[in-house]
Amino acid sequence: MAKPDKASGVFDNLDKEMEKSTDERFLKLENDGDRKLVYFSGEPYVRYVFWDGQQYQDWTENCGQKKSMRVAMNVIICEVEGKQLEIQGVKVLEQGKRFFQNVSKRDKKYGIRDWIFEIERSGDKGDTDTSYDIDAEYELSDIDREKLLAVMKRMINIKLRYGDDYIFHFSLFTPYLSGLTLTKYII
Repeated sequence: MAKPDKASGVFDNLDKEMEKSTDERFLKLENDGDRKLVYFSGEPYVRYVFWDGQQYQDWTENCGQKKSMRVAMNVIICEVEGKQLEIQGVKVLEQGKRFFQNVSKRDKKYGIRDWIFEIERSGDKGDTDTSYDIDAEYELSDIDREKLLAVMKRMINIKLRYGDDYIFHFSLFTPYLSGLTLTKYII
């Protein structure tokens, strides 16, 4: 005899989220000319990998493969209508060393905590010589910072409730945004 389903339903949304492919959690710019406006949030997460012919695998000293650096960082996807910032969602952006060297240059020039950046892909899908243009697009106002702070507070609360593996496999957000300390804002 089958046991009756006693599920309360409180985990339905969580179950649906966890069933999502990890690909949906990553920012994808797949074709030449694809672009997104992003706010770089948190700190870069570095890992060493190798390409097995189909996907990246974690590199170990005993794997016998050449290691390659991959860097991941959270980005808040944005749209700007006139002077109005609209938040579209949060994704993980994972790229190689060269991409994040360019992000670091933009940080030194503009400050990545003060701007929304446009990332545009130059290169067709599958092209091994793809590059990305990263341009400061929109300077944040105090109201914009409050919107971004609200998103980060929500993400931190999700992390605290469900653990590191719920959304991303690494640290979510740096605990500051232009000098504001998030610890006093966590609900």
